[in-house]
Amino acid sequence: MAGETQTILAVEDQPDVLDLAAAFLSDEGYRVLAASSGDAAIPMLVDTADIDLVFTDIVMPGQANGFAVARKAVALRPGIKVLYTSGYAEQLHKNQPLVARGDLLPKPYRLERLKARVDELLNTPPEELNRVLRTAFRRWCRCRADPAQPFLDEETAVLLPHLSFVEPAAGGGFRYRSTGSALIPDFGLDLSGRPVGENVDKEHRRFLLGIYREVFETGKPIYIASAYATPTATLATERLFLPLPADAPPAREVVVAQTFDHIEARSSIPALLREGATRRDLVRRIEP
Repeated sequence: MAGETQTILAVEDQPDVLDLAAAFLSDEGYRVLAASSGDAAIPMLVDTADIDLVFTDIVMPGQANGFAVARKAVALRPGIKVLYTSGYAEQLHKNQPLVARGDLLPKPYRLERLKARVDELLNTPPEELNRVLRTAFRRWCRCRADPAQPFLDEETAVLLPHLSFVEPAAGGGFRYRSTGSALIPDFGLDLSGRPVGENVDKEHRRFLLGIYREVFETGKPIYIASAYATPTATLATERLFLPLPADAPPAREVVVAQTFDHIEARSSIPALLREGATRRDLVRRIEP
């Protein structure tokens, strides 16, 4: 049976649907927590340490809809998996950028399809679930197998808006050689030519410099999920640090594939930090 040590929080305001989904997932070997509303789910997220996936309806009565549940879940656990469900096509279309933070299972759904989506989300490495990160990682693996191949080719060139290139700088630090255009609004500025960590606090700077130093020295990729959260907004980001050349350390540069997701409200990192946002990180080291 799948998922014997994995916990799912199921959030659904229709009792029959919630009971059926919870019983089915429990029979499949998952530990299931059930919440009949978003308002009921929020305290469970706060009080339960080991939730791996949130399966939530989007449209629910009360103060917290499915996006608010996801916002709280990601704020507390940046690497958590989110699976939305809804029967309101118009609501989904309107909020498509928000749905990007998780996966989507339209209603009505078959239980077998629910199991397949849950299994995929929980058992697939995070860098394989994110399209941008997956494309970059697979290209890096090919470059590692054949060092004569350039990292940027026709396939990966389309990722350039989501890529930053970082190189060593004088004094033992690092600098952004270039910053992808899609990342600039969320960074709050174009970091091209700037030192890594220039615009963050000392703790965050030490964290970033330590990650880059490790990737440069070991030649091994690192995946990081981070969340910047205030009571009204959460900005989630996934990053994959890839050393180049890919075949042997030390690296000459690091390419960072990165995406951002805004859950319920759009704001940049600097704006959220000015509002007192908390930051949480999940770090996953990848053995090639």
